[in-house]
Amino acid sequence: MNTRVKRTFLDDWFDQGREKGEMQAALRMVTQLFEHRFGPLGVTWQNRLKRLTLKQLEQLNVALLDFTSQRDLSAWMKEHAN
Repeated sequence: MNTRVKRTFLDDWFDQGREKGEMQAALRMVTQLFEHRFGPLGVTWQNRLKRLTLKQLEQLNVALLDFTSQRDLSAWMKEHAN
């Protein structure tokens, strides 16, 4: 008896939706934390953040706790973003 679960189009579609939701939530959290501490992010920075992976956004979320100025974001992006 084959015990492998067959993935369907809907499984893939739901997974993609969940991943997109996680990305949006992580991006929103990073943006809110940064703007709370340092003021609004410009459009260029918003677009750069949108290109980060979920893992990078999660790492940035933690790193933000140690930032002391807006320049720290630039330094972090140079070191961690592609």
